[in-house]
Amino acid sequence: IFSKDTTRWNIFECEPDAGGTIAYYSFSDTIINLKTYHKIYREFMTSPEQTIAGGDVCGYVYEDTINGEYWFLKFTDSEYIEHLFIDLSLNKGDTFILISDFRFMWKDSIIVDSVFMNNEKRVVEFNVNQSNCINNPKLRFVEGVGATNGFYMGEDFEDPLIYSLVCKYNDDTLFYSTELNIYG
Repeated sequence: IFSKDTTRWNIFECEPDAGGTIAYYSFSDTIINLKTYHKIYREFMTSPEQTIAGGDVCGYVYEDTINGEYWFLKFTDSEYIEHLFIDLSLNKGDTFILISDFRFMWKDSIIVDSVFMNNEKRVVEFNVNQSNCINNPKLRFVEGVGATNGFYMGEDFEDPLIYSLVCKYNDDTLFYSTELNIYG
């Protein structure tokens, strides 16, 4: 899901009186426990045209491209905690563990509803809906794009189903956007 230079995901947080657009991006790597991780930076955007410069590291992603797995590592409560956040090898009927709060490791089991190809990309769709403030699309993992709920694990108080992917850029080129152009 990472491009050669800079990868950016614009995510909308749908929460009354607290929502807005958040940019998560990666342009550098680091080694932790002998594994190479992509640093994930976070910056709140007041408008989609805002230039991204700087930002805070909110976590690290290890990608296992052979197995289609992406692991999120976060430093919290003086320790590193890692959990699988995308698995593209899942099949219909499989169970996936969704972390609903990284601090307490609250877990929810969700079931794969369907697996299909869309624009030559594997899509794993689950039996849970996420909110984008307009309708309630099903949560998906999209090959080459990521999760349709973005990097919710990078937030302090996570609710994985209130985040919605708006678009993804690879090296400043639009690579993916919501199907219905919900946010204009």
